[in-house]
Amino acid sequence: MDKLKLGQVEIDVDGVLANMDGSYTPYIIDIIPDFTEEKYITEWSMPQVANDYPEAFERVKKLWVDADFIYSLPRFEKVVDGLQELQSLCKNKLEIVIHTHLFDGGAVYDSRYKWLEDLREDSKVDYTIDISVGDTKKTKTNTKILIEDSVRNLQKSNAEYKFLVRRCHNRNYNESDLGNCRKAFVVSSFYEAVQKLKNIKELWDGE
Repeated sequence: MDKLKLGQVEIDVDGVLANMDGSYTPYIIDIIPDFTEEKYITEWSMPQVANDYPEAFERVKKLWVDADFIYSLPRFEKVVDGLQELQSLCKNKLEIVIHTHLFDGGAVYDSRYKWLEDLREDSKVDYTIDISVGDTKKTKTNTKILIEDSVRNLQKSNAEYKFLVRRCHNRNYNESDLGNCRKAFVVSSFYEAVQKLKNIKELWDGE
């Protein structure tokens, strides 16, 4: 059976696989001495930082298109374990797609691609790499399961099963905010999302 006909598990990178928590601090601590994500980032657009510390916000925006910074981001714990368990679940039923968004191409694109190739090598998981470049992340149409930290991307998706990975910037949102879907979940990590997927019997056993 062609797994593409059954849909995809779509996984985001930043905030889901790649850990950005604490990554900004060394670049802006001279401007905001008490900076932490927990204290200053309540929305993805960082309005408090942008309004009160515009120089710091400009530095952060430059990091989003810095190839070395993008490649240096560490993985969250158990990302490899989660991918391996997900591959065992999906088998020939669903395709695993890691779909990531960048504001720029070129060297930044190459860095993110290498980051994902390194992850593929370490996990030995056969997944598709899909990199969106531009102002907004493109919406995929064949997604059955979406694991994201962006509420906006979850709302735009027609995925049947949606997982919001809890981060500081999405702390004010819950399952009811994720848009139309069959089931919605808020989880602490990608690994937890995979554990919950194991218990959705209709996905793996048929209905």
